[in-house]
Amino acid sequence: MLSNNLRAFDCKSCLGNASLGRLQLLGLCWALAILSMAGCGDNPGRWPMEKLSEHVKQSLVDQGVEVTEVNLTEKAPGVFEGTGQVAGGETLKLLVTQDPAAHRLTWDAEGDRGSFLDGSYELK
Repeated sequence: MLSNNLRAFDCKSCLGNASLGRLQLLGLCWALAILSMAGCGDNPGRWPMEKLSEHVKQSLVDQGVEVTEVNLTEKAPGVFEGTGQVAGGETLKLLVTQDPAAHRLTWDAEGDRGSFLDGSYELK
């Protein structure tokens, strides 16, 4: 009789441990899902137009070009065209391409006075 009671107690503790293990596994899955979504939030292949404009403007400033404004419009999914105005009066024709799968964006700027600049950003 005592051995049957001990077996019953032993099985109950095993079931409790299995439930605890499943709960821990579920918590780990949720944590991984949340962390992976947090990384996707800064995917340069999916930035909104405002963030794209600001990034291109700052990249041009970092290259020594005094850009006063950048205006972009979406021509196709992930493809933006627009203009940029330089403090000296030059107008830049801009082409920005986003690649969500590669977590990357690239841009080209061609000036009406013959200048050409380009850049890219990739999340690694």
